[in-house]
Order: sequence, then structure tokens, then C-alpha cells
Amino acid sequence: MYRVWSLDSGAGSGCPNYRGYDCIRKNQIDWIGQEFNKISKDDPSRGKGILFMHIPIQEYLYMFNEGNIVGKAGEEICCQAGNTGLFQVIKDTNGVDWISSCHDHHNDFYGIYKGITMAYGRKTGYGQIGPNGLKKGARVFEISIDPHYQVKTWIRQEDKSIDYQEEYIDKPFIPQTQDYCCVQSDILRFLNYKLIMVILLGITYFLADSLMFRQKQRGRINKNKDSKQCIVAVE
Repeated sequence: MYRVWSLDSGAGSGCPNYRGYDCIRKNQIDWIGQEFNKISKDDPSRGKGILFMHIPIQEYLYMFNEGNIVGKAGEEICCQAGNTGLFQVIKDTNGVDWISSCHDHHNDFYGIYKGITMAYGRKTGYGQIGPNGLKKGARVFEISIDPHYQVKTWIRQEDKSIDYQEEYIDKPFIPQTQDYCCVQSDILRFLNYKLIMVILLGITYFLADSLMFRQKQRGRINKNKDSKQCIVAVE
């Protein structure tokens, strides 16, 4: 037996107490944790399964930073704004060994983080944007139970060709680690730009003030010279 799970990660904004994309809520995590625990430890299907959701959890970002990935990373990871603990529940209950998400149209990579394989799909539809530099397609999972448990995956493209994603890429898009989900990093970049603008305005004001001070000093020196010349002329 192989178990397939799905959780609604919402759409757009809405994660409580966080600014950014929506997230898996506590009641959802409580429910799936209870369902995982209902599976007997002697059940051979325990720990074998895949969880589908739309918006990736923040562990996708950690996987990107810390491990090798296969596929393409064509944009920042727009993960859920809050880390509400889903990944930890999966680890604690040995719930599934695969997670599949989408949401970021230019990403189709996958990799392993703390024993869990996390994957992006490939953008399929014609609405919205992307995928840049890639053909539209879909991620395929081939699951074997007997005689040995194995999960294979690849991208089937719209022209019927197959992208087997066999090359490991360390950091294909972002040259340094990504510390925040994309919306939050955009906010931080905006704040950094504001800080830079304030600093530049301060420097400009300082230089302008210094220039005006020097001009005043020169004016006073010239007045003193003119006064001395007048005194000499009277004598």
C-alpha cells in the first residue's frame, strides 16, 4: 500500500501573524498528525507516502541552502510565510517520505532534506507566467512496492519528451543562500533600499552643508580683504 495525502495551503496572503504567502494552519497539522499516528508501526506502508500542497513549506528553502538539488531553480522560493510545524510533525510521526509542491512557476527542482524528498512540479497550464526557459509539463511519479520499495520521478513535457533531471546543481539561480521567503525578502530589500536612500540623503545633506559653509567662509575672507584695501586707500 502507498498513501497519498493532500493539504490546502491556501492562496495569496493570509498566514496568521505573518506577512507573505498563506500557510498550513494548526488544525490541519493536528489532523494529519492524528491520521499519521493511526497507522500501525507494523504496517509496511508507514512512512511510505507523498503529501501534495500548493505553496511550498519553508524547508524547501533550507533544502536549497544546505543540500544538492536536481532540476532548475529559476526564481526565489516563495514559501509559506510562517513555519507552522508541518515538517516536524512528518518527521516525528514518520508520516511520508515525499512532499510535492508547485506555486513557483520557474522552479522544478527536487532534493532531500533530513530524509524527506521535496519536489516542485513543472508548470502545466497556459495561464499566468512561465516557465522561463522550460517547456510546460508535469512531474510523474513511478512508485514500486514489490519486490523493493522505490519512487522514481521525472518531468513529462508537453511535446511528449522526458526531462529525467539527472544533473545535480548546487546553486543554479541564487549565488548565495536565500534566508527568507520571496515576499519577505522583497520587503527586506525594500527596507534596505530605504535605509540606503536615507544614508545617501544624509551624505548629500552633509556635503551640501559643508559646501555652503566653505562658500560663507570665502565670502567673509573676501570682505575682510576689501575692508583692508579701503583703509589703505584712505591713508
